[in-house]
Amino acid sequence: MQHTITCTETLSAPVEQVWAVWSDVESYPTWDEREELNRLDGAFAVGTTGTFKQRSRGKGTYRITAVEQGTAWTTEVPLPLGKLVIEHELECVPEGTHVIKRYTAHGPMALAFKWFFASGINREMPGSFAALRAEIARRSSGAVG
Repeated sequence: MQHTITCTETLSAPVEQVWAVWSDVESYPTWDEREELNRLDGAFAVGTTGTFKQRSRGKGTYRITAVEQGTAWTTEVPLPLGKLVIEHELECVPEGTHVIKRYTAHGPMALAFKWFFASGINREMPGSFAALRAEIARRSSGAVG
Protein backbone atom coordinates (compact mmCIF):
# COMPACT_ATOMS: atom_id res chain seq x y z
CA MET A 1 0.00 0.00 0.00
CA GLN A 2 1.30 3.47 -0.84
CA HIS A 3 0.17 7.05 -1.38
CA THR A 4 2.08 9.76 -3.25
CA ILE A 5 1.70 13.51 -3.40
CA THR A 6 3.82 15.72 -5.63
CA CYS A 7 4.41 19.43 -5.04
CA THR A 8 6.03 21.56 -7.75
CA GLU A 9 7.11 25.11 -8.40
CA THR A 10 9.12 26.83 -11.13
CA LEU A 11 11.69 29.34 -9.90
CA SER A 12 13.44 31.91 -12.09
CA ALA A 13 16.83 31.09 -10.53
CA PRO A 14 19.44 28.82 -12.13
CA VAL A 15 19.58 25.24 -10.86
CA GLU A 16 22.97 25.85 -9.15
CA GLN A 17 21.50 28.57 -6.96
CA VAL A 18 18.44 26.49 -6.11
CA TRP A 19 20.60 23.47 -5.26
CA ALA A 20 22.87 25.54 -3.00
CA VAL A 21 19.91 26.57 -0.85
CA TRP A 22 17.68 23.49 -1.09
CA SER A 23 20.45 21.00 -0.25
CA ASP A 24 21.55 23.12 2.75
CA VAL A 25 19.01 21.34 4.94
CA GLU A 26 20.39 22.63 8.24
CA SER A 27 19.55 26.21 7.20
CA TYR A 28 15.84 25.43 6.62
CA PRO A 29 14.72 26.75 10.04
CA THR A 30 16.21 30.17 9.24
CA TRP A 31 14.07 30.72 6.15
CA ASP A 32 11.17 28.21 6.07
CA GLU A 33 8.44 28.81 8.65
CA ARG A 34 7.43 25.12 8.56
CA GLU A 35 10.81 24.05 9.93
CA GLU A 36 11.88 24.32 13.55
CA LEU A 37 14.93 22.02 13.36
CA ASN A 38 16.82 20.12 10.68
CA ARG A 39 20.16 18.68 11.69
CA LEU A 40 22.42 16.21 9.88
CA ASP A 41 24.66 13.78 11.74
CA GLY A 42 27.37 14.13 9.10
CA ALA A 43 27.97 15.36 5.57
CA PHE A 44 25.16 15.74 3.04
CA ALA A 45 25.73 12.28 1.55
CA VAL A 46 24.10 8.89 1.09
CA GLY A 47 23.79 7.09 4.41
CA THR A 48 23.85 10.21 6.59
CA THR A 49 21.06 10.42 9.14
CA GLY A 50 19.32 13.52 10.39
CA THR A 51 16.73 14.84 12.79
CA PHE A 52 13.88 17.19 11.95
CA LYS A 53 11.12 19.00 13.78
CA GLN A 54 8.34 20.75 11.94
CA ARG A 55 6.21 23.34 13.67
CA SER A 56 2.90 21.75 12.61
CA ARG A 57 3.72 18.06 12.19
CA GLY A 58 6.04 16.89 14.91
CA LYS A 59 9.53 15.47 14.74
CA GLY A 60 11.44 12.46 13.53
CA THR A 61 14.57 11.09 11.96
CA TYR A 62 15.54 10.47 8.37
CA ARG A 63 18.31 8.96 6.28
CA ILE A 64 19.64 10.24 2.97
CA THR A 65 19.30 7.32 0.55
CA ALA A 66 20.33 8.91 -2.76
CA VAL A 67 22.16 12.02 -3.98
CA GLU A 68 22.60 13.12 -7.58
CA GLN A 69 24.88 16.09 -7.02
CA GLY A 70 23.29 19.30 -8.21
CA THR A 71 19.95 17.83 -9.26
CA ALA A 72 18.31 15.43 -6.78
CA TRP A 73 18.33 13.68 -3.46
CA THR A 74 16.07 11.32 -1.57
CA THR A 75 15.41 10.81 2.12
CA GLU A 76 13.53 8.11 4.01
CA VAL A 77 11.63 8.66 7.24
CA PRO A 78 10.76 5.48 9.15
CA LEU A 79 7.06 4.94 9.84
CA PRO A 80 5.38 2.14 11.79
CA LEU A 81 5.42 -0.87 9.40
CA GLY A 82 6.63 1.31 6.53
CA LYS A 83 8.44 4.45 5.47
CA LEU A 84 7.96 7.89 3.98
CA VAL A 85 10.20 8.51 0.96
CA ILE A 86 10.77 12.17 0.12
CA GLU A 87 12.29 12.90 -3.29
CA HIS A 88 13.73 16.31 -4.11
CA GLU A 89 14.35 16.99 -7.81
CA LEU A 90 15.53 19.97 -9.83
CA GLU A 91 15.05 20.28 -13.58
CA CYS A 92 16.44 23.03 -15.81
CA VAL A 93 13.64 24.68 -17.81
CA PRO A 94 13.67 27.79 -20.00
CA GLU A 95 12.13 29.83 -17.15
CA GLY A 96 14.80 28.72 -14.66
CA THR A 97 14.44 25.67 -12.43
CA HIS A 98 11.48 23.36 -11.92
CA VAL A 99 11.46 22.21 -8.28
CA ILE A 100 9.73 18.92 -7.44
CA LYS A 101 9.15 17.50 -3.98
CA ARG A 102 7.45 14.11 -3.94
CA TYR A 103 6.26 12.35 -0.79
CA THR A 104 5.44 8.63 -0.97
CA ALA A 105 4.17 6.85 2.13
CA HIS A 106 4.62 3.06 2.05
CA GLY A 107 2.88 0.50 4.21
CA PRO A 108 -0.20 0.68 6.41
CA MET A 109 0.54 4.31 7.35
CA ALA A 110 -0.07 5.33 3.73
CA LEU A 111 -3.78 5.73 4.49
CA ALA A 112 -3.08 7.86 7.55
CA PHE A 113 -0.66 9.94 5.46
CA LYS A 114 -3.33 10.41 2.79
CA TRP A 115 -6.10 11.39 5.20
CA PHE A 116 -4.23 13.31 7.89
CA PHE A 117 -1.05 14.78 6.39
CA ALA A 118 -1.26 15.13 2.60
CA SER A 119 -3.70 18.04 2.56
CA GLY A 120 -1.61 19.98 5.08
CA ILE A 121 1.55 19.43 3.08
CA ASN A 122 -0.19 20.51 -0.13
CA ARG A 123 -1.51 23.60 1.64
CA GLU A 124 1.86 24.56 3.17
CA MET A 125 4.23 23.84 0.27
CA PRO A 126 3.46 27.05 -1.68
CA GLY A 127 4.70 28.99 1.37
CA SER A 128 7.82 26.83 1.56
CA PHE A 129 8.50 27.36 -2.15
CA ALA A 130 8.01 31.12 -1.70
CA ALA A 131 10.46 31.05 1.22
CA LEU A 132 12.92 29.08 -0.93
CA ARG A 133 12.59 31.70 -3.66
CA ALA A 134 13.23 34.51 -1.14
CA GLU A 135 16.27 32.75 0.36
CA ILE A 136 17.79 32.18 -3.08
CA ALA A 137 17.31 35.88 -3.85
CA ARG A 138 18.80 36.88 -0.48
CA ARG A 139 21.88 34.69 -0.97
CA SER A 140 22.40 35.72 -4.59
CA SER A 141 22.23 39.41 -3.68
CA GLY A 142 24.95 38.94 -1.06
CA ALA A 143 22.64 40.04 1.74
CA VAL A 144 23.53 38.84 5.19
CA GLY A 145 20.70 37.76 7.48
